[in-house]
Amino acid sequence: MNFSPTLAHGALGAFDELLLVAVAAAFVIIMAVSWLRTRSQPDPPSEETSSQDAGTSSEHRDDSEEHFRLD
Repeated sequence: MNFSPTLAHGALGAFDELLLVAVAAAFVIIMAVSWLRTRSQPDPPSEETSSQDAGTSSEHRDDSEEHFRLD
């Protein structure tokens, strides 16, 4: 019994399989390149919370009377 897995089927015959595998391989390669590029970039600077706290008004603070702390 001859078993051949079919990933794609169409008018191109065996070339459909080749095209499907090529597209999947290209996707994996592009994702790997993107992942490697983001790992080599420095982390973005974190925002200073002290400068934000000093400039916020009472309506934007957590201890405002209009806001309730959730348990």
